[in-house]
Amino acid sequence: MNRAKALGLVVIGAAVAMGGCSKSDDYAPEAGADGKAMFETACIGCHAPISEGIYFELTADKAKPAVIAEKITKGNIAMPGFPNIKGEQLESLSLYVISASKVN
Repeated sequence: MNRAKALGLVVIGAAVAMGGCSKSDDYAPEAGADGKAMFETACIGCHAPISEGIYFELTADKAKPAVIAEKITKGNIAMPGFPNIKGEQLESLSLYVISASKVN
């Protein structure tokens, strides 16, 4: 790995750590929590709004409940996975994320 790429990863990691984001694979939603409540509890610390009520900009191919659900469950390099969000609650959170997104 070249120095610039390594430095970029360190900067991203520091930004995530300073922003209050942490590995959250142990988060389990309360029984009956809806998508908005789960987002406000587990996600909003890392996802600031980009405009009033809009947190994400998604392409049409990514604005699908199954795509969002996979991202929530597995995470990625900058976002932890949330494997304890399942079933109807995962669907509810996925639909909330889409509703809080600008879709291009």
